[in-house]
Amino acid sequence: MGSFAVSMTLLLAALGGETGRTSSVTDHVDLVEINHFCDDYGRAILHQMIFYDWCPETGRYQVRDWQPLRKDYQFPTRDWRTNRHVAVWFDKGVKRIVEADLVRETWTQHDPELIERNYLAPDERGGLSPLGRVGIVGR
Repeated sequence: MGSFAVSMTLLLAALGGETGRTSSVTDHVDLVEINHFCDDYGRAILHQMIFYDWCPETGRYQVRDWQPLRKDYQFPTRDWRTNRHVAVWFDKGVKRIVEADLVRETWTQHDPELIERNYLAPDERGGLSPLGRVGIVGR
């Protein structure tokens, strides 16, 4: 077994994938943006995932929530069985799973999540499912 397969097996076991005993919350979003916010010298100073849903009324993607990227395993990976991208991480001891139809990766000198506040204030966003609703699939 290659080192990647071993790493993925260990990761799935750590996240409760083999035992099923870990509580989890699953959400679906239309788009995940992996954003690398860079300083004037091109050095990345913030890595984040920004979760978007398509809004037919405005004809654009609207930010639903965001999450800092702190570990490599948080990056969305493609699930070829469902043709979706899946990001998994622990949030206050609960396994959070976010499935997305699309992923884009950007390197910017502005924070897209902050700019999106001009279109939809953070308190008006749907957000990801609350952790109190463990086992519920959100949309």
